[in-house]
Amino acid sequence: MLPKLPRPKPERQQTDRSLYVERQKTDQEFGRREASIVKDADAGVREARGRADEALDEAREQADGTLEGGSSWEHLRALGQERTQQAAALHQERLTVDEKLLSERQERMQALVNLFLRERQQTDERLLTELGRADATLTARDDFMGMVFMQLPMPICLTRGSDHVFELANPSYLRLVGKRELAGQSIRRALPELEGQPFFELMDRVFASGEAFHGNEMPARLHMGEGELTEERFFNFVYQPLLGLDGKVDGIVTFAFEVTEQIRARQKLQEAERRARFLGEASALLGASLELTLTLNRLASLALPSLADFCVVDVADDERRITRAATAHIDAVKENLLRELDRRQPMTWDSSHPVPRVFRTGQSEFLPETTHEAIAARPQDAEHATLMRQLGVRSYMAVPMLARGRTIGVLSFGLTEPGRRYTTDDLLLAQELAERAAHAVDNARLYSEAQQAIRIRDEFLSIASHELRTPLTPIQLHLQSLTQDAREERTDKLDSSKLRRKLETLGRQVHRLKLLVYGLLDVSRLSGHDFKLEIERVDLLELISEVTARFRAEAEQTKTPLEVNVPASLIGEWDRIRVDQIMTNLVSNALKFGKGKPVTVSATSDGESALIQVRDLGIGIAPEDQERIFQRFERAVPTRHFGGFGLGLWIVRQIVEALGGTICVESELGRGATFTVELPLQARRAR
Repeated sequence: MLPKLPRPKPERQQTDRSLYVERQKTDQEFGRREASIVKDADAGVREARGRADEALDEAREQADGTLEGGSSWEHLRALGQERTQQAAALHQERLTVDEKLLSERQERMQALVNLFLRERQQTDERLLTELGRADATLTARDDFMGMVFMQLPMPICLTRGSDHVFELANPSYLRLVGKRELAGQSIRRALPELEGQPFFELMDRVFASGEAFHGNEMPARLHMGEGELTEERFFNFVYQPLLGLDGKVDGIVTFAFEVTEQIRARQKLQEAERRARFLGEASALLGASLELTLTLNRLASLALPSLADFCVVDVADDERRITRAATAHIDAVKENLLRELDRRQPMTWDSSHPVPRVFRTGQSEFLPETTHEAIAARPQDAEHATLMRQLGVRSYMAVPMLARGRTIGVLSFGLTEPGRRYTTDDLLLAQELAERAAHAVDNARLYSEAQQAIRIRDEFLSIASHELRTPLTPIQLHLQSLTQDAREERTDKLDSSKLRRKLETLGRQVHRLKLLVYGLLDVSRLSGHDFKLEIERVDLLELISEVTARFRAEAEQTKTPLEVNVPASLIGEWDRIRVDQIMTNLVSNALKFGKGKPVTVSATSDGESALIQVRDLGIGIAPEDQERIFQRFERAVPTRHFGGFGLGLWIVRQIVEALGGTICVESELGRGATFTVELPLQARRAR
């Protein structure tokens, strides 16, 4: 059943007013006609009476004339009687005329009344018919308006009184407010979530002033159902006052036009334009420099403050060590907090922090509602926990920087200000920024590596030319000497011991030259795909004895004690040549840097692995250099004091790892160094 809308009272009043006017006109016509009939009747009576009076006066004059002529008493009596009779006759005639006129007047009045009643009845019937048609029209219009009211897609409602009590609400309005029971309730009671929003005050103002209010794109938060969170929507709406018969405001009709989709679409367009500008500016800024540190610092500052309150950049090396490369915060004090937190609890590859998880999985971490305690690892102490609370993270996301199929870094964004939370759109923007940043950082890293490679190449060429020239010089001198003796046919005069020494020197220098060349070849093989392992049974005692035997002469020459502590039998499955290469490099380094102090080579086994140690008591290695010396072309000592390409330990590490083992060093400056190699007894068959 459609609701009956309140009938427009002014139209019914107009109909009633028309009936009243018609009746007034009829009554006026009846009075006019009645006055005319009375006037005509009165004029006839006056005329008849006048004729009778004239006749009576004439008779009196005749009688008086007769009396004056000397008539007798009899004649006078007769004349009096005649006069009396005439007077009576005239009086009777007058009465007859009056009765006739009165009767005629009554007939005319009755006819007039009948005519008036008939005309009035006809008028009433016509007006009633018109009124019935008007009522039918109004009823039909009420039904039509009710149907329109119910079917209009826009929310409409009617409230009455200063408390704004709901009288009518169409389905669109009911859907808007969550299909609640509204009839008979005030708007403050029915829609309590509007408290604190401007709508109640606006309705009060419209009711008090009688002036309509038009609102455009006004936000409203409404409960969409019991237990559901409020949802912000936008409306263009009208509060139209409704006047009563007394001309005062009786209620308010509310018309609402929802424009949420238009607002959202416009906001998305604006946001898309803002993001496009942001990414364009980011690309330009990131591409402005190939200096890695500057690029990372620019990257951390890019997102502030539009995308984040703080941003940090973490990178990881090939050894899975995570390093904080750049930090930025809108608050300088909290930026120091970030650095202090990282100093107190640096991240490791296997920790539960989101950043290592992103490194491990290559997938973004998205936490729109969180705290710093939730994303950080367990606090180390109370002060650390206090620092995390002071940072006050409310929303967080970490996205990978992917380049050439691997994660080269992680961008972390955080919000600390109340009222801001990350959305999936923010995550998409962060991922786009990370993608562009990855290319910029990768380019900067490649440029830095290229520059480093050029420096290493130049240094290597300088070292190589020196190192290769060093053994060639004595070889050339001894060969010249032998050649000169041969030309002068003095070979018979050469002392056999002197010749042997020259040949031994030539052999050592050729061996040294061979090692240098083999080292360069190993760099090529280990860097490419030509490195293969030939696994066989190897007696470690026998192999170590062979290696140390080759260095006995050098050890005696430098007066360096060379000790070997290896079990009688230690058998494993390795590549013999490569294990020999490992021992040769380690013993050679120990003799080179041992400064003539004892060098010890030892080996043990736990049944699964062999543990080999080469120890010297020489110059030692600084802590900051202990990891670097295993890298290619890296050295912990000046080239001018100690020769070599800086390849030996890098080659050793590559071979050890290819055999499935590990190598490490323990050292202090001035107190020597101990290199420890652990090799599984069952090595892998191929790299």
